[in-house]
Amino acid sequence: MSEFTEETALQFVKDVLIKNGFTEVKRNVLKRMDNVIIYIMEDHYIVSHYDEAFIEWMHWYSHDLTIYALLGYLSYYEFIERGYKV
Repeated sequence: MSEFTEETALQFVKDVLIKNGFTEVKRNVLKRMDNVIIYIMEDHYIVSHYDEAFIEWMHWYSHDLTIYALLGYLSYYEFIERGYKV
């Protein structure tokens, strides 16, 4: 039986993001196309995306490393499909 650790949780998040079209470009930095970047920090996520309407980069900061908030944000803004792959 495998033990659930912070490292396995982080790898699970990365695997889910990769299944949904992201590529890890650096350690804990994942990118989709050229306009959506996810930074996995020590205790939160940062999602940066270029918004054509505002003609600038917009940033969202999570409260913690819960995957549900991250996937909810990404699917709400259609950065991933609502029926995302887990």
